[in-house]
Amino acid sequence: MTHRPGASPRKAMADRRGGGDGLCPPTRLITWNVKGLNGPVKRTRVFSHLKGLKADVAMLQETHLKVADQVRLRKGWVGQVFHSGLDAKNRGVAILVGKRVAFEAAEVVSDKEGRYIMVKGRLQGEKVVLVNVYAPNWDDAGFMRRLLGRIPDLEAGGLIMGGGLQYGAGSPTGSF
Repeated sequence: MTHRPGASPRKAMADRRGGGDGLCPPTRLITWNVKGLNGPVKRTRVFSHLKGLKADVAMLQETHLKVADQVRLRKGWVGQVFHSGLDAKNRGVAILVGKRVAFEAAEVVSDKEGRYIMVKGRLQGEKVVLVNVYAPNWDDAGFMRRLLGRIPDLEAGGLIMGGGLQYGAGSPTGSF
């Protein structure tokens, strides 16, 4: 890595990511298994904590929200909500994008089981695919195959993946 004379390496890295010139600050990504957001007190605490962390993009797993209740994810700092859930209060994943973040969604792929959501678009002007996963906690090679097969073509963009991939604890190495 090269940096300008007089600039620290940390500052040079911020410049490289777009955060050193004041035009486009670095993007703060948070991933969190919240284990349910149906209770108003817990939901308030989770969103308050995310705001305190200055989250730009939050990937939440186990939201336990029904599809009709995803409106509860639209809080003060949240500009865009992408949610994959069921009509039952279990599973569910969400990607929340803050209001101050430049994000244009082009394509959304969600799982009918509430286990993943993928959003292809532009984040701060860069092509990306955001993927949030709550994988089964048992060996399910078919799930991983389906998940990896659904990730959109990256076309020189980046892949940002968060969530729980608790796959493989008891499986033979390399057996997807």
